[in-house]
Amino acid sequence: MAFIKRIIPGIYKIQLSMPFRMDQVNVYLLEGKPLTLIDTGPIMEGIWEDLCEALAQTGHGPSELERIIITHTHPDHMGFAARLKHISGAELVCHRLAVPKVKDYRGAVLEEMEELIEFSQTLGLSPDLMRTNQSLMRGWLDVAESTEVDLVVEGGEPLGGDPFDLEVIYTPGHCIDHIVLYLPEYHLIATGDLLLDKITPNPEVYTNRADGKLSGLPDYLESITKLRELKVFQALPGHGNCIPNFHARIDEIL
Repeated sequence: MAFIKRIIPGIYKIQLSMPFRMDQVNVYLLEGKPLTLIDTGPIMEGIWEDLCEALAQTGHGPSELERIIITHTHPDHMGFAARLKHISGAELVCHRLAVPKVKDYRGAVLEEMEELIEFSQTLGLSPDLMRTNQSLMRGWLDVAESTEVDLVVEGGEPLGGDPFDLEVIYTPGHCIDHIVLYLPEYHLIATGDLLLDKITPNPEVYTNRADGKLSGLPDYLESITKLRELKVFQALPGHGNCIPNFHARIDEIL
């Protein structure tokens, strides 16, 4: 079942239920030109039907979408991107570093799993334990599908819209390809998993960074510190409740 909340006229939060401890994910519909969906939810039982029903309640259908923006390549945020793009012909937008995983999701996940097994001893974990984790992680292979990317962003680009102009901000830390979407005219920001209302996201473990970094935590702290400079009345996170006390929440995390 989906829960729908109107943030302001023309912007809807759609909360989709998932069978995890983190039991919901938020996607956002921006009405106007182009009709835009930020994130998509994962390919899991009942979620597609819930998403379609929620879109219908706003007066739209999946085939009407004109732009899909992926904040990052975790499957709960990009799972239905391929299906929605196929149905609608919508432009798919993501960060440059997200492109390989969007284009070959299954191959990228398998590669990540092998890298973590090789890297496990550096973390003080046995390869056998990591292989056990790998068997559990194989379920993630089927919750997203590969597709082509239409617009690649780096951060700093405007994404024009009527009436909703967006600014892309590159915010690595939770994962290397994470972006957030700032609506300066409305003082709103869609934060993906970077900023959540009650918990902090897991920082990524880097297994093959040329600069030798092992943890995404320094990047994460830098990213949220950078966002603190923005004028924001409300943050729209990828999970949980909207965040009216944006700057105070960043200070709390720091």
